[in-house]
Parts: sequence; structure tokens; C-alpha cells
Amino acid sequence: MRFTYHSTHVFIHKLFSLLESEKACLLKKNEIHDFVPQHCIGYEDEAWFYLHTDITHRMVRKLCDEQGESFAIKPKGLLKALAEEDLIKTSAGQNTVSIRINGKSKRLMCLDKHKAKLIAEEAL
Repeated sequence: MRFTYHSTHVFIHKLFSLLESEKACLLKKNEIHDFVPQHCIGYEDEAWFYLHTDITHRMVRKLCDEQGESFAIKPKGLLKALAEEDLIKTSAGQNTVSIRINGKSKRLMCLDKHKAKLIAEEAL
């Protein structure tokens, strides 16, 4: 269990690092967006980060590689680990949820913003 716990916390730390450095961005979920920046990894509202799983995972893994760190967990394993720690919203046994964005349905990882911020503030 240590491996997964560590992986989820590394993922969240790197996610916040990407957002703070503006290497990745999130758009407001309930606003209409005519333009989506290339480095957009999802959406947010007051309670949740709605993330494109594969894009976000790829950017976190790339950041780890650049920093000489390993991030070996695959996207499905990461979703499973996040769900086990009750950090993401699940629906009918799925670790992604169908969300309406700009009138279109998308399957996204719904990461609890409050819990993620608490983890991001911890030291690894």
C-alpha cells in the first residue's frame, strides 16, 4: 500500500507544481470557453478539479522525468489508488465521471479540491 499512497501524493504535489508554474491550466467549469489552451488539463469549480486523466498523467510523468524522479504508476492504477483513498468521485464502479462541459459530456477524473490542497501542503 505504501507504493500507491506515495504515488497519489506525488501525483497531487506534481499537479499543483504544474498549475503554480503555469505549465498546465484549468478552465472554470461553468463558463463558456471559445478557446482551450494547449496546456489545459481540465476544469475546476469550488469543490472539484475535473481532469483529463491521460493528459494530466502524462504531464505529471514528464515533470517527474525532468526532475529525475520515477513515476511508474499507470493511469488506471493511479485512478484506482485515488479512489481507494477517497480522493476522487466515482460512479457505478467507474473511477471517472461523466461531466457536462460547454453542453458536451466528457468522462473526467473528479479530484476533491479540498483534500488535494491538504495533501499538496504536506511534505513528501
